[in-house]
Amino acid sequence: MKNCILLLLILWPCVLLGQDKNRQGHLCYSFGQLPTATERALQLAQEKVSKQREFSTLNSCPYTIRVYFHIVRRTNGTGGQNVSVINTVMSNLNSAFGAQNINFLNVGNGEVRDDNLYEFSDADFNTLINGSYTRSDAINVYLLDDAATYDGGRAVIGGNSLVVGGAYRATNPDQFLVPSLVVAHEMGHCLGLYHTFETFFGAERVNGSNCTTAGDLVCDTPAQSPNYNFQEDSTCAYTFSLQDANGDTYNPDARNIMNYVRPSCFLGFTSGQGNRSRNTIGLGTGFADAVETTPVYVGGTYSYGTNTFPITGNAGISVSSSTPTISFLLANYGRTTTYQWTFTNQVGSVSYSSSGRAANVTLGNRASITVTCNYSNSCGSGSISFNCYNYSGSFRMAAYPNPVSQDLTVAAIERDELEREQAEFEDEGMAADKPVEDSDLIDIDATVRLLDKTGSVLQETKLSKGKAKFNVNKLPDGIYYLHMQYKDKQIRKQISVQH
Repeated sequence: MKNCILLLLILWPCVLLGQDKNRQGHLCYSFGQLPTATERALQLAQEKVSKQREFSTLNSCPYTIRVYFHIVRRTNGTGGQNVSVINTVMSNLNSAFGAQNINFLNVGNGEVRDDNLYEFSDADFNTLINGSYTRSDAINVYLLDDAATYDGGRAVIGGNSLVVGGAYRATNPDQFLVPSLVVAHEMGHCLGLYHTFETFFGAERVNGSNCTTAGDLVCDTPAQSPNYNFQEDSTCAYTFSLQDANGDTYNPDARNIMNYVRPSCFLGFTSGQGNRSRNTIGLGTGFADAVETTPVYVGGTYSYGTNTFPITGNAGISVSSSTPTISFLLANYGRTTTYQWTFTNQVGSVSYSSSGRAANVTLGNRASITVTCNYSNSCGSGSISFNCYNYSGSFRMAAYPNPVSQDLTVAAIERDELEREQAEFEDEGMAADKPVEDSDLIDIDATVRLLDKTGSVLQETKLSKGKAKFNVNKLPDGIYYLHMQYKDKQIRKQISVQH
């Protein structure tokens, strides 16, 4: 079993200095007291071991890290982030780390309903990450409300959890932190990155002579003094200069994500920070179980007509035209890769072809087929599958049992001829549905949300092979609402929870 090389001596609380809009600071870390010489020596010894092993573990293969989101709400379910912000956070993470060959995979989301944790403070961090909510198979991203009294974030070096919420309140309007690159800043800590102005190991010199043993331990980030924190101008540049112990002038990078600047100034990481992050992943850390076992990132696009969509994993693709052609183009991994396409479970009139990382299928009316690609290269191997359908162009949502007390099944099924004469995607009311046979399901890439009477989203999931399940055993009796979203259309249905 791999040992955890990065000793978790340091907690990184990121809190804005109160609610005062005149404040410029965003403290992300504080010892409370200066570290002892023994603490410094022990941490540095661990870092040296990590450096010695770096060249044997570091490679150019991509890493994919699973992340799970927890939206913190009040006990009664009110307050907190809208689940749609997760898409923004995922985009920011993959944009920030993508150049370093590190990718993130969203494996789901849930809620933390607790009045005390909703009013989060630094003292709650250990309670939160050591509680029943935290998963071991993902890095846990806890999202606080934009209006939270806690403005900032917190993470642990090499850990599997981070918290972000509130706003940067030194600007007008406030800059909310959850949809900003502050989440990438905290993720950087999880991946082993220190602040660019770190002094735990001593102050880094401008000439770089001690860059491997001082500062942030990354040599391509310019040396920096903490006195630069939040002193950038409106263009994200420093208009003053300080000197190190040798009398050399600092020239820090105000755009580095591991710096302390207002969130809108964050831009990216250096290649050295990328290497350190990848080394943290490769050596085995507190989030080892969150790393995909096969480091071959699935990417690319599929398209039909004028529509193009990103490939993020196995998917159901449903189209509605007379003879649609679906085209697949997997990502170019930058290395020699073998692609083997197979076409199975054919129903109706279907034609297909493939060449290298590309494939095409053309579906006749009500035809279907499963398209699978097995791929391999020097980084590993993997596979991806697409269930493709050409349906009549009209479907409805089934939900059963209704009323429900435990598990609710939601399904997408094709409308019959009589139903097609009615307006499509209308409000389906409290209609009771019978269980649906798998053969009647339509595998569309739809999102289903369960809402209460106030419109708050209680649970959200995507259909898998045409259906999904919600557990409602902890919900109070009453009327709730299902919203199924597919592209720009939505179906609504009421359900009744009765215990």
